[in-house]
Amino acid sequence: ERYDLVLIDTCALFPTNRHMVDPVVVARYVDGVVLVVLANVTRREEVRKACARLDTSGGGKVLGAVVNQWKNPMFG
Repeated sequence: ERYDLVLIDTCALFPTNRHMVDPVVVARYVDGVVLVVLANVTRREEVRKACARLDTSGGGKVLGAVVNQWKNPMFG
């Protein structure tokens, strides 16, 4: 009731360390999910796979994505 928006940062959807809290479990308790992808590294198929996993597991609705380390060609 005191906050309009709360952000929860989780580990990767497909972590290499299996001892981490599964973000799919966390996604079941939130209103929406924002994926963070690495520009020119994260393949589109991996993003599609992540969205499908969230969708089939009853996880949160994917609201969009944040692209890290994207270089704007206008600024070199």
